[in-house]
Amino acid sequence: MAAQLGGPGPQPAPEPQNLYTGRFWGELRGILCGMKTPPVAKRRAAATPLSPADFVPFDGLPGVAALARDSSLRQLWCNHEYTEVTNTSAKKLRGSTIWDVLPAALADERAVLMEPALRDGSVVTFHQLYRGLRYVTRVHPLDPKAFGTRGIFVVLSPAVHPVLARPTLPSQMPLAVTPDLGTLDTLTRRELEVLYSVAEGATAQQISQQLHVALKTIERHCESIFRKLALPNRASVVRFAVERGILGFPRDQWIAMAARVREIDPDAESVLQSSYSLRSLSDSTSAKRIRT
Repeated sequence: MAAQLGGPGPQPAPEPQNLYTGRFWGELRGILCGMKTPPVAKRRAAATPLSPADFVPFDGLPGVAALARDSSLRQLWCNHEYTEVTNTSAKKLRGSTIWDVLPAALADERAVLMEPALRDGSVVTFHQLYRGLRYVTRVHPLDPKAFGTRGIFVVLSPAVHPVLARPTLPSQMPLAVTPDLGTLDTLTRRELEVLYSVAEGATAQQISQQLHVALKTIERHCESIFRKLALPNRASVVRFAVERGILGFPRDQWIAMAARVREIDPDAESVLQSSYSLRSLSDSTSAKRIRT
């Protein structure tokens, strides 16, 4: 009938570009489902601020942690998954800064990476080794209406799906170079390098040539890795690495992270060993560990 009258029919209202139906939904859904590597953050483009209410559709997904911090990086809110990751109650975490719960080297680097979300209101995406697993971290500006203040809204998504073992364009994603080793914290720098090569399927002879180290030395490193990680053989090392997304890091990035191991304050590192429990902060000075 509208065509007969010479005018267009009623047009559907444009779909709102918010968390539920817009580009953010598509990108985050892809990350959470392990189907793609997120694009590089365009730091100059302002993003829609987010709040805990916006995160509701994703809340409860296994391993997906979310938290809100103010402009001083003090924690305002977190979901249950984040308390599980940190092994600390939301009440104890509230008001803490990242320097209260992370070693200074880790906290300083992540504060710099997240700063554009505060400064420009843009989205920042980077990947990191967090508690021994590869995580894609996405930082949005915080909706000031949620808590009456400016800040950031952070979503940490585990990127350990086999599809992500070899991302198409890994070099495009910024890296938090200082690692949180988690269960890998007993390994030395050289053992971390050997672990990566073993996970790639390299033989001891090939690793010896790669690292320019004697074959017997590499064999000793392999034996040490098996013992420290309680893994029976090379096949189990490969599975261990894939399940933690280790091969999602390009080799040069993994080597760079391994090189930073000695730079982590051993006092602060004891906090990592206690799952970031704030209760352990006062005891950290008595828990020094020498990495050999």
